[in-house]
Amino acid sequence: LDQHPFLDAIHDPNGMMTRYSLMATLAASLQLAGKSYWWITKSARHEARNDIWSLPAHWVTPNHTSGFRAGWTVKPSGSQDSFVVNGDSMAFFNYPKVSDPFGSYSPVEAGARDILINEALKESQHRSFSNDIVPGLAITLGDTAIGADGKKAKPMAEEHQIAQLESRINQLYRGPGNSRKFILLDRLIDNVERISTNPNEMDYQDSGKMAKKAIMQIFGVNEIIAGEIEGANRASAV
Repeated sequence: LDQHPFLDAIHDPNGMMTRYSLMATLAASLQLAGKSYWWITKSARHEARNDIWSLPAHWVTPNHTSGFRAGWTVKPSGSQDSFVVNGDSMAFFNYPKVSDPFGSYSPVEAGARDILINEALKESQHRSFSNDIVPGLAITLGDTAIGADGKKAKPMAEEHQIAQLESRINQLYRGPGNSRKFILLDRLIDNVERISTNPNEMDYQDSGKMAKKAIMQIFGVNEIIAGEIEGANRASAV
């Protein structure tokens, strides 16, 4: 139908929401919770019109006091009070659960394991950066000191000597302009070796891509629809 009071209500659902926000909350709630609720009330703004309020799924539970789903109990977050909405005034949308004809099943539930793996990867990376001591290189000083036994030994560098050495090494070798530049090992510097793992060695990148791909497949979309531009083509965009 080109015109109908219900279409008017969707285009102007209530005093706080637009058509976009009404439909976006419906779609998001179905994807995340597997169900969504529209509370339809008499409009105080328009005569002979209804308002539609989108309610969060966790606010609403079925009330069977007067019959199966004859009403719905609504308890807003943070409120101690609840109220019952007549079944005729509540529109219920859901993805049905195969094992329960009256239950709901969301893509998030179906992909919970992959989502948890992705969360664990992110948390592991965060912990690694927060807790690890990650110097990039170890520089070993040469045997330039004489120990108590008369043999050569590693020197015990003073704080100002370490600072001077660090400043000189940074000046000579730090930055992209010095990439692949040789370093001279002499009596003072005996060895230079890398001691920290890089992102490739920790496999964070490939693991993250696998988790992302699995989550995208759970929702039936590809990376292109979420804003990815690498590997995009007309077919994937459509």
